[in-house]
Amino acid sequence: RGFVETIIGNSTTLAQETVKEVFEILTPGKRLHNSLKTNAGEAAWKIGKKVILTWMLDTWYQHPHVQVRSEDDLIQLDRVFHLLDGAGIPEGYKSPLVDAINTIGEYGLMGETDYFRFRCFQNGNLHLWFKRADLVEKLNLIAGSGENLVGTNEK
Repeated sequence: RGFVETIIGNSTTLAQETVKEVFEILTPGKRLHNSLKTNAGEAAWKIGKKVILTWMLDTWYQHPHVQVRSEDDLIQLDRVFHLLDGAGIPEGYKSPLVDAINTIGEYGLMGETDYFRFRCFQNGNLHLWFKRADLVEKLNLIAGSGENLVGTNEK
């Protein structure tokens, strides 16, 4: 019982840490996709309307598929957007985003979910557009507390 009470008591902190983790996934830095033009400039301290995520997809012959090592990042991303929207736990086998990519169909390249539009490329890149600017703003605000609040555009 004490364990459950501790988890419930720390739920706000856990949610904030999850949002910050997703923010790190989507912004340049330690990640592999930091040198792409769309992810440059102010993307170091805030998320815009689009990001490019490298090495997220397996190359394919008939349809794209999310790499196993990348699934957790995309599942977490979907969960955070559902959390910020107050929509609860996302439906689907893994998450709506991962399921949409994995079931895109033969020779499919583009698709969308409630929160994202995406395009898959055979080089393993995933271009991701955010459909809800209000949720991106919330994510930036929560993740921006502390060192990311002001942000700099150093070159």
